[in-house]
Amino acid sequence: MKKEIIILILITLILFISCGTKKQLMNDFYSDNKKVGIIILNEQANIHREHKGGLVDIGSTNPEKFIEALKIINNRIDIKSQIENFYSEYFNSKNKKTEFLEMNFDISKNEQIHKSLKGKGINQVIIVKVEYGLLLSYYNLLEIAKNGYCQINSEILDLDNNSVIYKNTSKSIKKIKGNWKKSEHQELTKSISLAIESAIKSEKNKLRLSR
Repeated sequence: MKKEIIILILITLILFISCGTKKQLMNDFYSDNKKVGIIILNEQANIHREHKGGLVDIGSTNPEKFIEALKIINNRIDIKSQIENFYSEYFNSKNKKTEFLEMNFDISKNEQIHKSLKGKGINQVIIVKVEYGLLLSYYNLLEIAKNGYCQINSEILDLDNNSVIYKNTSKSIKKIKGNWKKSEHQELTKSISLAIESAIKSEKNKLRLSR
């Protein structure tokens, strides 16, 4: 029985470590003359939840009360344009050739990426997954906070050798100042916008770091 428990703990630790894997860029990434394709995967503003402690089961606030607010956020914030502008401007500042790609292939399969990009002169691909919106925090089953939220998950693949050369997560949570419903959700909009800006800034700093 003890042996089984130890094995279970080891498996849990391995899964935890693998899920949190990060990888910094090599020094030659910005001078290797390789063209990078950019794929942006973003959802609309949504409700996200986190557990702050207490009971294991996370609480559940009726999402219908936020439907109108999320519609307003989606109309006010063009998340895809913000993310595209960031990567375009950043890579251009580093003289890194780029091309934005439409996702018409399975990004989980390298062979499909290769097939789709064959003959386009693209040697590397950065896949960026973005989620943002309203973060609800719970303790036990009680909602204790609402915050603006943004998370950017990015990964760069080198198609020449099928290797992952960069992998990171940039997350930001910004407090809503005042009533989230006030003035047609202006404070909610502001906190989400600040969370997006902060997550982008964090991603920029991580892309600067090389080894």
